[in-house]
Amino acid sequence: MKRRRELDKVIETGDAVRLSALLQAGGDNEEHNHLGWTPLMSTAYKGNLNAMRALISAGADRYTLTRDGECALHIAARGGQADAIRYLISLGLNVNATDHYGEVTPLHIAAAGSRHDIASEACAALLDAGAKIDARNKDGATPLYFASLSMREKVSRFLVSRGADTNVRASKGRTALITVTKLAMKPETASLLVEIGAELDIQDDDGCTALIYAARHTTIGFLDILINAGANPLLQNNEGKTALDIAEEIARTSSSGHSETIAILRRAMI
Repeated sequence: MKRRRELDKVIETGDAVRLSALLQAGGDNEEHNHLGWTPLMSTAYKGNLNAMRALISAGADRYTLTRDGECALHIAARGGQADAIRYLISLGLNVNATDHYGEVTPLHIAAAGSRHDIASEACAALLDAGAKIDARNKDGATPLYFASLSMREKVSRFLVSRGADTNVRASKGRTALITVTKLAMKPETASLLVEIGAELDIQDDDGCTALIYAARHTTIGFLDILINAGANPLLQNNEGKTALDIAEEIARTSSSGHSETIAILRRAMI
């Protein structure tokens, strides 16, 4: 563990020469740190190609997985490191690899990652190498679904420019627009999805549209965005209820203040 801490300090500085010296002195290039990452994974996250090459030359296993089943390519994507992604792919790593749970490919991670300033370049590196742009995880969510729900505007627009489907149905038949509205996330996210091509009147497995879910809460921004974009207020869910029916029902049974929601929906039905 002490030697691994020494390796981590050198990885942090990016000093490939010193890293090689530590490895030659007995440093373990397969020891996992507290995140479950090998030294190769840590250097991939940092995007230090010289250090990555030094580790590979010292015999590091490029195919090692974390306890969750992520490989070094997943970690490079998490760091938004396009050059590291290209290097690892050149070593034979699977650009469409999933973790043990079927949750994410490297593209899912890059699309939703915290390094949104460089995420588009990382996504481009993966797509250019054959990543499936509409790859679905076990819940049916795609990289664009991840990006939009994480409010990654630049990446979302980039993925659409490369052909991503804005209307993929994930768990329970819900598109990203339906999910964003149902969870009362930021209205700006719904606005972005509408702008990049999300269909307004798709119904999920319960027959609910984004507008019907918008009628359940008092965040008026969702209603304005959807109605102004042309959402159909007459559509009914599987119980035969419209968005207005839902809003009026809630108003009768709670004090949540649905009067403005009801007024907006009544005007939309004229």
